[in-house]
Amino acid sequence: MTDFIVDLVAKSLLWLQGLVLAGLVSCLIVYDVQFARTLPVALWILVALLLAAGWLAAVLARRKPRTSVVAATLIVNVGVFVGLRQELLPQTSLTVFVVAVPLLGMALLPRPWPTISVLLMVLFVVVPCVITGVWPTTLADVFFDYGTLVALVLVIVVAALGARALRRHAARLSAAHRAREQALSRVTDGKMLVDAVIGTVPTAIAVYDPEGALLLANPRAHEVACHEGYELASPAEPINSGGVFAADRTTPLRRRDRMLQAVVDGTELAPTLAWVGPPGHQRAYIRSSSKIARPDGSALGTLVVAEDVTEVLHSEQMRHDFLHTVSHELRTPMTPLIGHLDLLSERVAETDPGAQERIDTIMRSVDRIMTRVSELLTAADIRMELQLKPTDVAGLVGECVRDARPAAAKRDLTIRAEVADAAVALADAGRIRQAVSELLGNAVKFAVEGTEVLARCDRVDDEIRIRVSDEGPGMSEVEQHRAFDRFYRAPMAHRDAVQGFGLGLSVVHNIVTAHAGVASLAPSAAGGTEVTIRIPAL
Repeated sequence: MTDFIVDLVAKSLLWLQGLVLAGLVSCLIVYDVQFARTLPVALWILVALLLAAGWLAAVLARRKPRTSVVAATLIVNVGVFVGLRQELLPQTSLTVFVVAVPLLGMALLPRPWPTISVLLMVLFVVVPCVITGVWPTTLADVFFDYGTLVALVLVIVVAALGARALRRHAARLSAAHRAREQALSRVTDGKMLVDAVIGTVPTAIAVYDPEGALLLANPRAHEVACHEGYELASPAEPINSGGVFAADRTTPLRRRDRMLQAVVDGTELAPTLAWVGPPGHQRAYIRSSSKIARPDGSALGTLVVAEDVTEVLHSEQMRHDFLHTVSHELRTPMTPLIGHLDLLSERVAETDPGAQERIDTIMRSVDRIMTRVSELLTAADIRMELQLKPTDVAGLVGECVRDARPAAAKRDLTIRAEVADAAVALADAGRIRQAVSELLGNAVKFAVEGTEVLARCDRVDDEIRIRVSDEGPGMSEVEQHRAFDRFYRAPMAHRDAVQGFGLGLSVVHNIVTAHAGVASLAPSAAGGTEVTIRIPAL
């Protein structure tokens, strides 16, 4: 990039040439009038050639403002006076003033040209005196000639320092300007990216400033707001009542629970499910709004988000309906089958022992099928109804441990219970028994043969805690994360052909959640797995 001072000097060279010409003419006039002498023809030719060269160099420098070109032009101008210096020696001070003009321009150029300018100024005065042996003889001449030289040198030095400071300041301004341009470019690019992202995602997104003015929104947000009866740009002025219903799809939501009402009220809306739209064309959205704050805590705006979960809920409902239908369809033919097997067993028990053994095998298989059907029904029961009453949970755990001992003995496992004396909760005893039995059954299935399964029940503050741990192979972090998902089976269960649908822990989770409790899973102290149930104590 061209130095702006070099460019300025280059653009001033034509004016400088005029000053040089004027100064030269003045010198010649003084020379001619005072001394009544005429310059030799050869000197006139030299002066003309040098002036022509100066003008040509000035034109070239204006078109190509490079430091070297501009410096060469200034040196050509100095050369004009070098050619006349001998003849104009009696008028030394005047020629010094004239030659100072191009040298001052040279002082404004980048280093090393200011130094060269000072040297040329000194040499212009001193060298002719050395060559001719003519030096100022009086004090007045010394003061006038060399005082003028010193003053001009100081002017050149000051000009060079000023140009240097000006360049530094210009460099800082240029850097600041580039930084602003880069920042503006980043902001522009960031806005384009944000607009592209929010315009592409299926989630409805809208952002408002602290005064409730709309800053940005994607098309999906306009669509959802329209269904709710609002215009995004005017959240305080609903255009109609809209069709917004609670999770049951029939109860209309109050106005204060609408998506944009939080913007008007200056509050936040926790993630809530709502069905939006007319009956038969409803869409389900998880809607929320949250405040956006700057690092210093001052309000920046409000973010409103609505995520379409219609397909997820429809898929969940279809899976629930499928499980419920399949479970009932399987249980219906199994009931008469069990009854006929009981009758058949009574008739052949005494007459044909071999047939009885085969009937018992069939009955065990039927029992396994009924167990799986019961699991499916429990998994399908997403709205679990409980019969709550004060229940001795510790006693239930002890009973479940006793019931699980025969199955544990078949795998050479020791199963032990550690229960507190008082662990009472308002619970459905049948469901709690089912949950604990599921945990013990899993532990017996996956524990290493010859190890111990431990079931503990105690009261901690205001909750009952049930823990079942084994010394099995344990579970990876990914397996722990998915353990409570319906139909999830760990890779080891597939590898070892362990029977089951992968519904046991899912059933436990549903039962505990229905009791307002929490089920969690973690590695046991013995290296296996420990499942913990927490439910409110009575």
